[in-house]
Amino acid sequence: MANEIDIYSPRSMMRVVENNPPVHTFLRDTFFTDRQTFPTVGVDVDIVRGNRHMASFLNPDLPAKIVGKQGYKTVSFTPPLVNEADVTTAGQLMARQPGEALYSSRTPAQRAAEMLTREYRRKNEAISRREEWMCAQALLNGSIHVVGDGVDSVINFGLSAEHKITLNASKKWTATGTDPLANLREWKRLIQKNGFTSGNCVIMGYKAYEAFTRNEAVQKMLDIKRMDTGVITAQEMTSGVTYHGRLLDPMMDVYEYDEMYLDETGETPVTKPMIPDEAVIVLGTGANYAMLYGAHTYIEDRAQSWVTVESDRVLHSYIMHHPDRRMLEAAAHPLPVPNKVDSWVVATVV
Repeated sequence: MANEIDIYSPRSMMRVVENNPPVHTFLRDTFFTDRQTFPTVGVDVDIVRGNRHMASFLNPDLPAKIVGKQGYKTVSFTPPLVNEADVTTAGQLMARQPGEALYSSRTPAQRAAEMLTREYRRKNEAISRREEWMCAQALLNGSIHVVGDGVDSVINFGLSAEHKITLNASKKWTATGTDPLANLREWKRLIQKNGFTSGNCVIMGYKAYEAFTRNEAVQKMLDIKRMDTGVITAQEMTSGVTYHGRLLDPMMDVYEYDEMYLDETGETPVTKPMIPDEAVIVLGTGANYAMLYGAHTYIEDRAQSWVTVESDRVLHSYIMHHPDRRMLEAAAHPLPVPNKVDSWVVATVV
């Protein structure tokens, strides 16, 4: 039956109901806090890796012992392009927009301004979600697999195999006789040894946290009634993460990350967790990893010349004809770089 409206019956239009998933960027905003933009497409990073050298004892009659200078290596990165466009046609501007009254006096120009704002917000959220995914991949794999139209490459950050752990069946946290707290102590020590920092934070996937709290050894040591081993007091945070409390042995804050994303690389899009359910990441909240943004170059219509923009976002709107339409592009060249090598551990525990 056609959607017919009786023009003689009074009607009301309520506010539009928007059910859009919020964008959570806990990883980017907490750990990749050193944001830098560049006027070039690529960027070189000089990495100086020290050691725990101690000054030498020496006989007072001998000259000072000469110690070699610290070396460094240069790593080159090219932040990949993230770019999507939206098309606005004259026919869309003549149609009623969501939430607009049936007999509206709004002009096409007013609708165009509203659509421009709405579409830019949507594209900015999509870029932010892609950045969060890149941060998660960098921590989970020590690399980012960039796959898209005309691009298929891997950006590797050199995480040691020793810091990528998969527990065998007898060691998984769901197995009898295992001790997740001992695992966390071991991984914290590994980060201190190789990464020269303190792993004071653990991020768990859904199944990993369930296995952790149900583990017999953890239940014996971690009393819900605030014993010295730790405190579990779940607190929902606005960034899509649940803070479960602090362990005192080892000294760690426990988080469970609930953010999802839509994986569209296959034939059928699938919603997946940003942190796999079985995974655990141990790292430090003071990591201050780099969030790099390369330059974006395009032709500016009004100036009819090439323009290079150094920014984390580039909004570009232009006109095309036959038929008339306005194009809106939101572009970015983001790249999260965990530039402190071996300063985190990722483990599959379930």
